[in-house]
Amino acid sequence: MLGPVAEEVAAEAASPSTPATGAVAVEVRDLKAGTLNGVSFTLRFGEVLGVAALEGQGEKELFDCMAGVRRPESGQILVGGKARSFGHPADAIRAGLVLIPADRLQALLRQRSVRENIALPFVNRIARWGPINPRREKRRVATAVKRLQIDTRVTSEVRRLSGGNQQKVGIARWLAGGFKTLLCFDPTRGIDIGTKRQIYGLVKELAANGSAVLLFTSELPEIQVACNRVIVLFGGELVDEMPASDADERALLRAAHGLPSEEGE
Repeated sequence: MLGPVAEEVAAEAASPSTPATGAVAVEVRDLKAGTLNGVSFTLRFGEVLGVAALEGQGEKELFDCMAGVRRPESGQILVGGKARSFGHPADAIRAGLVLIPADRLQALLRQRSVRENIALPFVNRIARWGPINPRREKRRVATAVKRLQIDTRVTSEVRRLSGGNQQKVGIARWLAGGFKTLLCFDPTRGIDIGTKRQIYGLVKELAANGSAVLLFTSELPEIQVACNRVIVLFGGELVDEMPASDADERALLRAAHGLPSEEGE
C-alpha cells in the first residue's frame, strides 16, 4: 500500500519508470567498508537508482565512501570509467559526485544567506578562471530558487528556514553548480508531505534530463515511484536488484530481511 507521498508522485508521473540506457556515471566494484561487504553495481546517467535497506545494513557506509566521507577498506569507485580515490568530500566533489544528506544543516552554512549557500560551488568554479560575475551569480541563484520553489528571500539566513526549505537549498546549491551525479541519502527525512512530493518530482525530472541519482530513503513505499530500478542491501551485501515495476513494499521488505522472493520459494 502506498503512502500519501508515493500516491501523489505516482499520480503525477507522466509515464512509468523504465530502465535507463545512458552511459555509466559511476561503477562500484567489490566495495568494503565497515558493515558493507563486497558491493558492486553501476549507476547510469538518466536514471534514479534506489537503495533499499533496513537501518544498519551498510547503506550509510556506501554513501559515505562514494561521497569521500570515509575511505573504503577495499574495492573501487570508478567515475566516468576511471578509478578514483577519495580522501575527503572535496575529492568526490571534484570528481562530480555530490552528497545530499538527511541532516540538512550538515551541508549548509547556517549563518549565511540562502544566496551565499546556493552560490558557493559555482563561485568556486568561476573563481578559478577569473573574477566572479555578480549578475551571473544572481541569475543562477534566482533560477535555482524558482525551480525548487524555495519559500523565502535569498537574503534570509539558512538557519531560519523550515527543514524542507533547508533541504531544497542544499539541492539548489548543486543544481546551480551544474553537477550531474547526486547521492541522495534519505533527503526527505523529517520534512512535510508537500516538500517530499516536490523533491521526488525534482529527482525524477533531473534523471529525465540526463542526471544520475543514487537515492536511499527509509520510507520503502516511496522507492518504487521515485526510482527506475532498485538494489537491496542486507547484512552489508547486495542481495537483490529489481526494476521499479517489481519493487513494491512487499517485495522490498522480503529482500531487505534477506528472504527469498516469492518466485524463488
